[in-house]
Amino acid sequence: YCREELYVEGILLAVSKSSVYYENIEAVSKNGSVCFADIADCVSFITLQNDQVLTRNFKSLCGYYGVRPKSLISVTELSSAISMMKANLGATLIPGNLKKYVDNENIAFYSFDELKNERVIAIHYKKGKYLTNISEYFIELMKNS
Repeated sequence: YCREELYVEGILLAVSKSSVYYENIEAVSKNGSVCFADIADCVSFITLQNDQVLTRNFKSLCGYYGVRPKSLISVTELSSAISMMKANLGATLIPGNLKKYVDNENIAFYSFDELKNERVIAIHYKKGKYLTNISEYFIELMKNS
């Protein structure tokens, strides 16, 4: 198989500004960035199920710092996690590219100080197989966006 890396996507922490967790996060944030270890004990997290990339990233951060943060609930859909976050039930991780769809004046977004705050978006296809023009166009479009 061939692998084409399209782009690297940052992962953000999203929290409602009207939730009790916002003040805890804001107290330790620096220029819109937080250290996961500083917020792990004072925030309840809304996570996705174990097979999701964002959850693996979350668990990687937990393991790196040796912390066991509170996970309020685990959901199957990112849209459910975002809705629960908007309802002030906790904070959640979201892909950076999704920020523009979630963004409003009542939501705060934070990047992480750690290096483990991104994921590579790639497309895989069978080596030696014909790619349609639209497939090649899609790959180029994603690489240049």
